[in-house]
Amino acid sequence: MSVRPLVSRRDFVKTAVAVGVSLTALGAVPSLVSAADAATPKTEALFTPGAASGGVILKNAKIIDPFGSCREDAAIVIQKEVIQAVCSLPDAVKRFPAAQIVDLGGLYCCAGFIDMHTHLHGAIGLPADDIGVYSGVTTLLDCGSAGADTFGAFRSDVIEKSNTEIYALLHIARKGITSKLQEAAILDDLDIAAAVTAAKAAPGIIKGLKVRMEPSIVGDNSFIPAIRAKKAALGASLPLMVHIGSEPPLLRDTLELLDKGDMIAHCFHGKSGKIVDAAGGILPSVTAARERGVLFEIGHGGGSFSADTARKATKAGFRPDAISSDLHALSRDKNLYSLAVTMSKFLTFGYTLNDIISLVTVSPARVLGLEGTHGRIEEGRKADLTIFSIKQGEFVFADSDNAAFTGTQLVRPEFAIKAGSPFTCKETAGNITQRQS
Repeated sequence: MSVRPLVSRRDFVKTAVAVGVSLTALGAVPSLVSAADAATPKTEALFTPGAASGGVILKNAKIIDPFGSCREDAAIVIQKEVIQAVCSLPDAVKRFPAAQIVDLGGLYCCAGFIDMHTHLHGAIGLPADDIGVYSGVTTLLDCGSAGADTFGAFRSDVIEKSNTEIYALLHIARKGITSKLQEAAILDDLDIAAAVTAAKAAPGIIKGLKVRMEPSIVGDNSFIPAIRAKKAALGASLPLMVHIGSEPPLLRDTLELLDKGDMIAHCFHGKSGKIVDAAGGILPSVTAARERGVLFEIGHGGGSFSADTARKATKAGFRPDAISSDLHALSRDKNLYSLAVTMSKFLTFGYTLNDIISLVTVSPARVLGLEGTHGRIEEGRKADLTIFSIKQGEFVFADSDNAAFTGTQLVRPEFAIKAGSPFTCKETAGNITQRQS
């Protein structure tokens, strides 16, 4: 059976791969030549939409277990949106004789990527599926794009209409993040009661509260926005995420406000309120916060990731609880591009493949309270998978300050499977260049 190209690489997959045909043979996996070659759209379908109802067996994959192993001898059986088995290929065929067999041609396969920091609505929102399933990410957390007044529209217009699974943090500001990016500067908009009511009205979807704390955002309000956001979080029995960057407010004051389960966003930024001191050590207030259970996530963004801070923190033994992108309309083309590129950068700082996979699967699943269904490839879990290749070469990355650095590996999503449905990924490397030898 031949494979017909998709009408659009962003369309839902409409074509079938013949049983047992290798994706490599079909040309779905490009050769590792150059970043320019990577821009060629992939048009092959992974398997027939709806095939998972009768069963799909994925074979010949390098299955990444973030707890330390890479299995190449196992097959994954998907049926009715659930992983039914992870076993040997003969056992899979025996137990599911009617299932369609898909040869992944040696690609890597892990639980679906989870991006803990994105913006999907309002003034800076990006299309959810564009940075979601079509970029190899099966679950997204929106971090405060909407507030109490705008969450209803976000839910109906984005969350309920996307193929990608979406959760949210509710902004303490009633309208969320606005085009002026000064949503915490008007105290009347920071309504504790309204935030608590909105959060309680969307249990399971709203995972916490959000506030951004930098001088340009809070204006003359000093520490009041953080206090109000914390009160709302306590009222809703949810954690609080705080965006940090330039001081004031002082980082140590922000950290003292936070409890176990609360989270710092942009922990590797390079501004005045960074987590490392002049000698490269971790600030005592940061260490104390982590010891009492405060979490830290990357949130690369357009101005919140410093390679220098990342190196110093890593050398000091400090690692984040999640690698995340902070993708939004103003950040994507500022050396960010995608979650996959952000992951690739961490391979240059001494992180292993297992490390970065854990920080976009197991760890964020635990933070979001999804550890029973997401984050691992195990029987009974949701059939959310990311299938990717790793390009080898010399790639030029840059941080938010345009400081360039090189790496030898580039993570490239090829396919995503969301609740048993397949999606072909678009190019995610942006303007990352590869040096020629």
